[in-house]
Amino acid sequence: MIGVILFDNHDDLLYVYSDHEFKNRIRCVSNTLDMCAVPGEIAQDDDIRTRLDAESMILMQIFSPLLTSYRIMNQEFQNSYDCITCEDGSTTAFYEQMGFLLIAVAKSTVNAAHLARVSFSVMQHVCGPSLSVLKHSNTHSELATLLIETFLKLRQSSQPIVTESLHYEPICEVVNSSILRVLQVAVSDLSVRGGIPENRSHILIIKETSIVAIYSGRGTSELRIDEILFLIIVANAFDHSKSSTRHSLLILESCVPYTIHIQRVENGLDIIVLIECGLHQIATSLFALLKSVSASPTKVDLIPKQLKELKKMTYKPNQRHQWCESLIWRPEQSHNQSAMSAFCRQILRGYEAVCLNPSLLYAAVELVSRVIDDIQLSIPIESLSQPCRLTPLLNIYPGLVHFVLIDRKNHRMISPNLPLERDDSTFGNMWKIFHTSLEWLNEGMHNLLWNDKQLCYSHAIWIEDEANKKLQWRPNWDIQTGTFGYPSLIGSGFYENLMKGGLEDEEADPTHYFQFFCIHLAITSPSIIVEQSERLANYLKRFIYPSVGKLEDIF
Repeated sequence: MIGVILFDNHDDLLYVYSDHEFKNRIRCVSNTLDMCAVPGEIAQDDDIRTRLDAESMILMQIFSPLLTSYRIMNQEFQNSYDCITCEDGSTTAFYEQMGFLLIAVAKSTVNAAHLARVSFSVMQHVCGPSLSVLKHSNTHSELATLLIETFLKLRQSSQPIVTESLHYEPICEVVNSSILRVLQVAVSDLSVRGGIPENRSHILIIKETSIVAIYSGRGTSELRIDEILFLIIVANAFDHSKSSTRHSLLILESCVPYTIHIQRVENGLDIIVLIECGLHQIATSLFALLKSVSASPTKVDLIPKQLKELKKMTYKPNQRHQWCESLIWRPEQSHNQSAMSAFCRQILRGYEAVCLNPSLLYAAVELVSRVIDDIQLSIPIESLSQPCRLTPLLNIYPGLVHFVLIDRKNHRMISPNLPLERDDSTFGNMWKIFHTSLEWLNEGMHNLLWNDKQLCYSHAIWIEDEANKKLQWRPNWDIQTGTFGYPSLIGSGFYENLMKGGLEDEEADPTHYFQFFCIHLAITSPSIIVEQSERLANYLKRFIYPSVGKLEDIF
């Protein structure tokens, strides 16, 4: 059961994502409490609007006590809570930022706190800080729904998404160099023929959820791991078999607008061209001003300077905006909640006018299409279908079924191919290792081994010094984990926080940082599992660094 509900600071319902089970649960509660009836699913347009309004009203009535309780505990007592457990086994999580409160309800293998943060991140990618757009724009709300659905689906089928780490396709160095040269030429063409500076362009080639190549133009900032994971989700969101193989949309990275162009080519490859719209300065200035206004307490000393800089930017040729001229700040406004809300709405309208302008999407579309076609013709597609050189290791270690090793400093993983062609339920159950291990890691369990009579699962996370000696975790780590967040990258700094605050020796110099998932047959003894896992991890970790060892050198 999954539900995601977004409210603004006036407790107005802005957005709802719900699966079938959540809808049925809400309907059951509604009937029990004798709330207003909701028209059926099949109805005319007027009835559909009536049904949606009725559903929104019911949701607001059901969640109103939770909203009130959360806000009172947070604002009056400074004692907010992240989540509560319900009688039916589901968990309700709360996530508040810049006046918006997101409530996520989840059951089974989905962690509600993690779902809340991922959903909020998706919404920010879709409409930046102007989340109220989700209530009035079907385009934005439908895109948010599509991306949340895709994320939930990939968590049950993609190792990179469920572990939030990057998997690179095993291709030889010669082919890799050839592809990077092609992408370098493509970025240069965008600059020469389209006037798009190289420091605004990124090109990625993705195969399903694995990385084939990433090239960023000279002078551009490097894409963060969570941004790349989001692009992988976007690439997998569209059903290329039922619609066009080419898609373009406007997204926001750190509230800066980008156009993203996706082309599905042969062999299941996606070419992604990401172009910053040239509004970085004004977008970041608007967002900084908005954060100062929304902060608690309001950052009164920063607002005049930030507003002055913003107005200076908008007075540049062809960038004069009427909304900015009406932005007037008076210090006494900070004592009037209504005046602050009105000022905040003015800033958001300005952000929407500048950064969510649909016309941004159509800049250089034809040129980007030609560049993508050139890339498709130039990359050696057939050479990308290389066998995974890690798979034979499964035959060397008795009882070994599967493993995943992740370098948590760079969030890069290596793993054999998943044998998805197996007919039995073995590999349908194997996703337990990720979901269960991360839940227990959230509780402070850094080493875990359990058996379900079909498979035996093990998980470990550790940090080493320069001499490859494992560093000791804090004895009371299970108490500390509440401050680290959920074990993820998207919307959480867990792994970084763990490295900084989880070690017993605070002055230790962490050099290596690994996470290892391993699956054996259930008949394998625990002692053999522990021994094999340690030997395998020590052997493989040198190959996770491209500069140290290559996968083709394993045998």
